[in-house]
Amino acid sequence: MILDFQWRPVFSAPVHTSCRDIDNAKSLAALLGEETNELLDEYISVHGFRPDYVTDEILDYRIVGVTISEKLQDVYVKNLLFNLHIAKVNEYHKEITGNSESLSMRLFIVKERLSMHLAKIQIILGSVCPEIPLPPTPGTLQLHHDHSYAKKEYGLSVIVTLRDWHKQVWQVLEEAKNLCDQQDARILST
Repeated sequence: MILDFQWRPVFSAPVHTSCRDIDNAKSLAALLGEETNELLDEYISVHGFRPDYVTDEILDYRIVGVTISEKLQDVYVKNLLFNLHIAKVNEYHKEITGNSESLSMRLFIVKERLSMHLAKIQIILGSVCPEIPLPPTPGTLQLHHDHSYAKKEYGLSVIVTLRDWHKQVWQVLEEAKNLCDQQDARILST
């Protein structure tokens, strides 16, 4: 009897979020925090503001929710909103200065890091609560800053709020990691 073997790739079925996904999201969040601090320093040096000045028109940086999935959904939505705000800050910056390459590059890097982090949060949400659809994408920002000073002030507020939000995200991801580790420990002990 002759057996015929065929070699082909076998793809595994989707599995629950590994703690590694959460670790990756935490690493991206840490990198986002560092890059946001660098962006803030550069923004202050170019536009000359104090970092403790923030206007009230920017979204609330605090993450809301009772369960970890609710908190992750809030992270997802606020990430989308910060992406829109950073794009607007870059647009305003180019209007005001014509284009400062170093600041534009830092804004681009932060926007890209937000996108990477969003993709990782989306993967985690799909695993943590696959039955719940992702929150809807926010609409375009309806902002009207007519003067250069108001545009600069808005930019600083966005960056400071993003810095503070990042700290909240870190705490949520730490909470998610602890839950993941507990679940993995229960699986291994059975």
